[in-house]
Amino acid sequence: MKNTLKGTGSRKYSGKQWRLKHAYRPVPFDGRRRFKRREISSTLLRAGCTCEEMARLCRTALSNIHYYIRSHRLRAALRDAQIVRFTAEARAHWLAHIERHPGISQNKLASMEPCAYRWLWRYDPAWLAEHRPPTYVRTHRKRCDGTPPRGQGARVAAAVRGAARDIKAQRPCRLCSKNAIRLELGMTVHSFIRAQQNRQVINALAAVVESHDQYRLRVSAQLGSHNTTTRRAA
Repeated sequence: MKNTLKGTGSRKYSGKQWRLKHAYRPVPFDGRRRFKRREISSTLLRAGCTCEEMARLCRTALSNIHYYIRSHRLRAALRDAQIVRFTAEARAHWLAHIERHPGISQNKLASMEPCAYRWLWRYDPAWLAEHRPPTYVRTHRKRCDGTPPRGQGARVAAAVRGAARDIKAQRPCRLCSKNAIRLELGMTVHSFIRAQQNRQVINALAAVVESHDQYRLRVSAQLGSHNTTTRRAA
């Protein structure tokens, strides 16, 4: 127990460090040895020791360690050294869990060890991508395979064309836009977006949706025909 310390980093870097779950982080050096203050930058800092570990190994107060690091401008070096050390520990921990729990998915493994997974995902994503668990084989059918029933695209495309005819036949005139067609069909935004993934629906919308210039021409033509009809009736 003398050469092991609890895995709690300094308060300044506690948000960036990952901790072994229900475990103790071993100290890189023998805890029975007393280090001198001049060895902080030459030995302890290069090994990635936390401020608490340095304070215990040097037999001094934690505030003295913080003052030494701040006065000698060693914060960046301390951070880089700790990243190297914690990344090596996270790698070993991640590989050990893959061997201990074979046949599970990466999401399940990440939920079991979220700290190591988040650390590797943030600081070593390339290594994490190369050391993923083996391909997970599903033992159950997916809830939704994402494939619509056969003929659904044709039915939706026919409904789109019918809704466009109804919109263009209404008085006063309305712009035949995608949103107007969606409201005419009574579809939600999500279902309408999903329906547009079908090629037949895309072609139907491209054929019936009109621009503002086309809308103005249609309105002008309808007004002209209405005036002609009124004159003949008079």
